[in-house]
Amino acid sequence: MTVYATARADVYAEMSAPVTAFDGRKIASVAANFALPPTVMAPTPMPYPLLGENDVVRLICSPLPPAAAALSRRIGEEIAAIFDSEAATKTYVNTEASMHVTLFHTSHPDACLPFSPALRAEEVQTLKALISSTPAFELTIHSVILAASGTVLLLFDDPTNAVQHLRSRAKATFGSALRHPNHIIHSTLSRVLTDTVSPACLAAAAARCQQLTAELAAQTVAIESIWYVEETHFYSAGSGQHEKITFGTALASVQ
Repeated sequence: MTVYATARADVYAEMSAPVTAFDGRKIASVAANFALPPTVMAPTPMPYPLLGENDVVRLICSPLPPAAAALSRRIGEEIAAIFDSEAATKTYVNTEASMHVTLFHTSHPDACLPFSPALRAEEVQTLKALISSTPAFELTIHSVILAASGTVLLLFDDPTNAVQHLRSRAKATFGSALRHPNHIIHSTLSRVLTDTVSPACLAAAAARCQQLTAELAAQTVAIESIWYVEETHFYSAGSGQHEKITFGTALASVQ
């Protein structure tokens, strides 16, 4: 097992530990970025409030292929429905069209950098050069987990360490401003937005996550492209302008 794989396995083991109670402060922190009923009909991600007029969060992620995106949406809905069975609980499920694996940010929500058309063109051109020299790869499903923050995650293993190598190359290319998760490779499926879940409901959701893990573990998911997302709303890869770049495509042919 490589150093990358060992570190990822250690992180996943910690994340997979049974959750017996949610962290109310973490749930409140996430919920603060949503408009919630009765102000709106259903929980809705809010726009980033502190960006300059022309600035955006720049997310680089890989969209899940259609079958995996549909599966992710179904899982998110199923676990959310367990929590929604208690009337006081509010949840949010990511849209099928926005399901993705986060790779890195060139401008992170916690450290948003200035943006301009010229900078966009420069970043996209740099990404095209990086991605065109990277072959498509496969991830394998590791587990479905429920975090103490109320977030339902689909975790992936990376048999060829393709994601870690890509993140390392991106860091060398974009420099210290680039942010990326440490070791974890994941898709966020749904979120609990109220600290109102009973122990019995939490236990039922956690048990279903374990069942889904047993059913899905080691299934492969093909990763063939990235999105350059000019993200405008919290937790919303579906917001803002997208540019798709395909792995292994010659630079001259990428549109």
